[in-house]
Amino acid sequence: MWMEYRKGKYVAAERIGEKIRRKVLSSDKTVAAVKFGAMVRRQERKDADMVDPYEVHRKRPIEEHVKDWIDYLTEKGASDSYIRICEGRITRLVEECGWKHLSDIKADDFEGWRVTAKFVPVGFIEGKKVTEKALSARGKNHYFECLRTFCRWCVKRGRMAENPARTIERLPEVGTGRRARRAYTPEELERLLKVVPQEYRLVYLAAVFTGLRRAELEALEWGDVKLNAPLPFIQLRAETTKARRSDTVAIRADLAEALRNARGDAQDADNVFPRVPTIAQHKRWLGKAEIDWTDRKGRRADFHSLRTSLGTMLNRAGVPVGVAMKVMRHTDVKLTTNVYNDQNLADMSAAVGLLPGIGTGQTDRAEMLRTGTDDLPGPMETGDQNLGVAPGVARPTFQGQKPALKGANDGKSEMAERPRYKAVKALIGADGQGPDFTAMGGTRTHTPFGTGT
Repeated sequence: MWMEYRKGKYVAAERIGEKIRRKVLSSDKTVAAVKFGAMVRRQERKDADMVDPYEVHRKRPIEEHVKDWIDYLTEKGASDSYIRICEGRITRLVEECGWKHLSDIKADDFEGWRVTAKFVPVGFIEGKKVTEKALSARGKNHYFECLRTFCRWCVKRGRMAENPARTIERLPEVGTGRRARRAYTPEELERLLKVVPQEYRLVYLAAVFTGLRRAELEALEWGDVKLNAPLPFIQLRAETTKARRSDTVAIRADLAEALRNARGDAQDADNVFPRVPTIAQHKRWLGKAEIDWTDRKGRRADFHSLRTSLGTMLNRAGVPVGVAMKVMRHTDVKLTTNVYNDQNLADMSAAVGLLPGIGTGQTDRAEMLRTGTDDLPGPMETGDQNLGVAPGVARPTFQGQKPALKGANDGKSEMAERPRYKAVKALIGADGQGPDFTAMGGTRTHTPFGTGT
């Protein structure tokens, strides 16, 4: 193999039998020399049986690799929604970054695209003007994760030598986090159920008392609901849940009774809830119930807020965090204690109201409040202005979770007698409504939707 100059261009020439095969390199001598050197090295590796394992994949169009990746996700059992999102994102990156082959994927290309990326609405009404806006940092990170996952799969399958996205860093999401939601108060839930049509009332009750997501409610079948068990429960199928786990969800006795009455002659394969409210329907019923879609902090009261309401009520009812995580089906305690727990100013006021009244002459009073020996009505009944606690707000104590283990039998714990059964009974309360003190130290009130503070 040699390089020659012919008609103003440098050409690589190679003798094959009696013929000479030529390939144009470049009109620039330096560029031609680089290309010729690469050809020589490839030929030497080939002669030494050192074939490049990635060469065949480099020549294939990148769309073929994307299709293979999507087929892999489908075979793996990923949800349809996840597959649709992944395919849409990687296809958009391929088109807008101009990638034709795997070797074209460069970190600089993606980072350049990320600077000017716009939000693309999906499913907009034809004829309606859509306002174009920049893609949020969170949205850009979603595209980055999709690209990195695709490239990791290519490396694992021997299609790429290394992941070109390994040097890309996530964007900070401060102030651009997940959509803010708030919890409904029991009073708001009462008003909402009064205006919701009867055919949708049960799905709202199931959402707030089980924490099932919209898609999980839509996929729920009667065969998943075990109403004849000693303790009724729902056995979710893994393919219908967000985390792809076959979780078990406990059912309250009153909700179980309502489900029994609603089943009728339905078969196991029939959907429990033939219709789940749309966003438009939910917003319309919120208006009738005089509940704002967003509050002053910009937090939504959407359908998923029913799940936030469950987490908040569990916390205020004094349920230990570990148990609340099981009910909410969380694996990260931060989700249970922060994201799905709506702590308002009144809760914080109740907490700081326990501090000693230094300089106000209330030190002794604060000590009695701390130990629960003041023998005076709490802020639940009086709205103690000295403590800065409004009427109807819990008055915490520093007893921690111990009060939550006491039932209604003169405040005596029955755990020593029968550890498992008695402990559960003590948590629920002898009246079946729960203890009068929360695990976080607050007092408890009874509502038609369970317990709260």
